[in-house]
Amino acid sequence: MALTTIEIGATITAGHLAEKLSVPVATLIGELFKSGIMITVNEKVDFDTAQIIVGELGLEIELVKKTSQQSHSVKREKTSKQ
Repeated sequence: MALTTIEIGATITAGHLAEKLSVPVATLIGELFKSGIMITVNEKVDFDTAQIIVGELGLEIELVKKTSQQSHSVKREKTSKQ
């Protein structure tokens, strides 16, 4: 089975990460708590922590860090549409 690839930035809130992974936020936060990371739904986790949690949840998902060039191109696209 092929891995699903999801792009995230250097940091992401626990709520947004759970949404992108299609898992309940309580499951994600519970796994973070088990790893010793006390966090709420609106707090941010870094990319490395997100990768670890995906592995611990046993998901067949690969996280890819967005580069700053991708972020800039998205911003330029948004401004050019206006």
